[in-house]
Amino acid sequence: ADLTRQLLAFSRREMIRPAIIDLTRLIQELLPMLRRLIEHPVEIVEATAPATSAILGDRSQVEQIILNLVLNARDAMPNGGRVTVRTTDVTFDGDSREAGLHGPHVLLEVSDTGVGMDAETRRRAFEPFFTTKGVGQGTGLGLATVYGIVQQMNGLIEIDSEPNRGCAFRVYLPHADRVVSPLDESTSLVWGHEQVLLVEDDDALRTYLAHVLECHGYRVIAAEGPEAALALTESLQEPLQLVISDVVMPGMSGPDLVAELHQS
Repeated sequence: ADLTRQLLAFSRREMIRPAIIDLTRLIQELLPMLRRLIEHPVEIVEATAPATSAILGDRSQVEQIILNLVLNARDAMPNGGRVTVRTTDVTFDGDSREAGLHGPHVLLEVSDTGVGMDAETRRRAFEPFFTTKGVGQGTGLGLATVYGIVQQMNGLIEIDSEPNRGCAFRVYLPHADRVVSPLDESTSLVWGHEQVLLVEDDDALRTYLAHVLECHGYRVIAAEGPEAALALTESLQEPLQLVISDVVMPGMSGPDLVAELHQS
């Protein structure tokens, strides 16, 4: 079940249910389960701030971030050690070194006293299916999933580690007050009238995306796959203004489909 959730999150097909989350409270609720998973000789230390600000996110995805980082820390300490989970509020100004981060954020830090990482491992740590574990001991999706979720939440994750000196993962997530709700009346919506080709082999996702686009004025031609898309476009009376396509589909990839449409 955990692997399935990781695959869904990584492919961004998981249904997102954003809500206001008290990160410190969530960690405290997860600690009993985490301690059962970790067990002796690895110790979990909580260093969460009691008044840490809230974030806006999907609870299950934030739980995945915490769980994957803690399990990764455990695996880095085969002979035992200590995992520290810390939260605090941070504010970035124009001179901050974290590129693209501005204003108030919540920091989640998971550190360990394990074997650490060399420069090459740090460089590839978030690469899908990259793992330093033996065959059958890891999927290489844990940190890639964390990275994808953090990016989706407009946050930043960084690694501080050296061989034999432990490792610290720092996740910066925007303060909930900085996140604009899509239902905010002050948010200007985009409207259009252009003809759009939508190609998606997931029926529910295709139906939902077509509905959203049509509600904003676009004329949508929906196809369940590349072959259907090519057949539908042969009889068009006017050119397409946009193609929105899944990347991985049976028979032909999204980029290959677009290239063929350009040639036709």
